[in-house]
Amino acid sequence: MSNPHFKNSNRAAYELPFLLVNLGPVSSSATQDQAQMAKAVASHACNANDVIMRGIETIGQMLFHYAADRDVELDRYHLGSLGELLQHLAVEAQYLQGADVDMEAIVTSYEQSNTKSKPAGQRAGASQTKGQ
Repeated sequence: MSNPHFKNSNRAAYELPFLLVNLGPVSSSATQDQAQMAKAVASHACNANDVIMRGIETIGQMLFHYAADRDVELDRYHLGSLGELLQHLAVEAQYLQGADVDMEAIVTSYEQSNTKSKPAGQRAGASQTKGQ
């Protein structure tokens, strides 16, 4: 059976945070939908970890081989692993850019509503005397 929550397997860094937010708190008495989301989270986490580990291993292999022999050629596996790592990091950076914008919007909205709801003497940055 296909998991409707497991999408874009090559963009785990982007999909994973959204799944975690939508999953919310879960216990052992999860619904079928929550169990499918949890499975998608586990699959994306595993895929992301594999990409990162292969990329780091490839960088290590390349550095080791090039330090020993400059005539060594890169094989397709190592080039593919490096490409996959760079793609993963770019996707993760895209998510982080979106998270930054989203969180700043939340903070700005909170600060605006908090400033409007307090009397002038209690607003952030207003001077207060001891005892108030």
